[in-house]
Amino acid sequence: MKTKDKLYRLNFTSKAQWQTVRNAVFPLTEGEYPDKSVYQLSNAQVFEGGFHPIPATFDEDGNELTPATVGDKYEVDIVSDLDLDLNDYLVVTPPEQWHKDFSGDFELVTP
Repeated sequence: MKTKDKLYRLNFTSKAQWQTVRNAVFPLTEGEYPDKSVYQLSNAQVFEGGFHPIPATFDEDGNELTPATVGDKYEVDIVSDLDLDLNDYLVVTPPEQWHKDFSGDFELVTP
């Protein structure tokens, strides 16, 4: 019986930090890394969410309480059957609205 794929929800301080970690965890033997937000690396599907937009909030009269902004973490999801050494970047408590909602039966990897 096949085991469940693991879902790694990760945060990085920048895209450059993610790329450094990605290059160490998934070293390429030939070619280049894809330049898109969803791609396959060996036994892993990668979803780069980037910096998550945070919508403005308003009171009951429509007055803006907080302006729209962008989160300070570069969000990445990885779905894989591999055990990946990414504990330093795992999201301890994923926000209620994450950049990617998955359907399927995954094991959420926690720190």
